[in-house]
Amino acid sequence: MIEGMDEIIRRCDGLSLSAKEGSRVKLSSEVAALEHVLAGKFLTKRSLNMDAVARTFRPLWRTKESFQLTSVGNNTMLFEFGSDIDAEKVLQGEPWTFDRHLVIFQRFEGKWPIKELEFKFCVFWI
Repeated sequence: MIEGMDEIIRRCDGLSLSAKEGSRVKLSSEVAALEHVLAGKFLTKRSLNMDAVARTFRPLWRTKESFQLTSVGNNTMLFEFGSDIDAEKVLQGEPWTFDRHLVIFQRFEGKWPIKELEFKFCVFWI
């Protein structure tokens, strides 16, 4: 297995961009949209229903554009917003709860695996 890896590394060392390709990199819409994504950790042991979560938060947040939900396990969901204004509005409105349980949000930029996110902080108004 190591020999195969050495071959891959050797071949990759020879790769470069041509002058025509330049230094511009086009991100797919999926990757580019990561700037409008929040990860939400639901502090409950109950199983979550994504439709119920969406039905609860849509009227509360009243976002200008729609948002999409993706369950990533361990009571964590990704909320993909159509604009940064909507994502920021959600963060500014903290704290949020679902079914009387706290939900901690943080921006998700895709730099780290989701399982490595630490949901340690939440803003509270006093």
